[in-house]
Amino acid sequence: MNIPLFVPTVRLAAGTLCWAAIVLARPARAVDSPATSVAEPPPSAAPQYPLTGDWFGARTTLADHGITAGGNILLDASRNLAGGIRQDESFRYLLDINATLDTRQAFNFHGGTLFIDFQNHEGPNATDDLAGDAQGFDNQDAPHFTQIYQLWYQQLFAGDTLRLKLGKIDANNDFSHIEPFTNARSPRGSI
Repeated sequence: MNIPLFVPTVRLAAGTLCWAAIVLARPARAVDSPATSVAEPPPSAAPQYPLTGDWFGARTTLADHGITAGGNILLDASRNLAGGIRQDESFRYLLDINATLDTRQAFNFHGGTLFIDFQNHEGPNATDDLAGDAQGFDNQDAPHFTQIYQLWYQQLFAGDTLRLKLGKIDANNDFSHIEPFTNARSPRGSI
């Protein structure tokens, strides 16, 4: 009986390249000799964008008006070395672009946040095309889709202790973990 073997080699290579790009994209610091060194100015409160930069000042201008943008792309590859339907490789990606509007900065309205998240997935389902198994071996295997993944508005109340969140929400962001609660009367900080 041949058992299919899958090696996500490109995932490791893509991850290494992304980390290298982030490290290399950081602004270089000049090395001063002790005789010519000048005190550095205090760090700026403006956000830093090492990989794609400030987009000619657009990111800072948007952030000053309460709008932040972000995104990522997940590149994924698998190869069937033996068994299954056929021996081949499969490549796919997930593009995720999002934007957040802080109503305090944009409209001087405290406690509101508007969020939109767009996703596009492309690539074959390697589980179906290569392996033919009943249980998927990669969480990126899915049919092609383009969607608004999340679109919600959140409002904080009562000194930011209560919140109301309405819209299309990925519940994993809010309910997949529990913030720790420490009992102050317990010497070990039990829950």
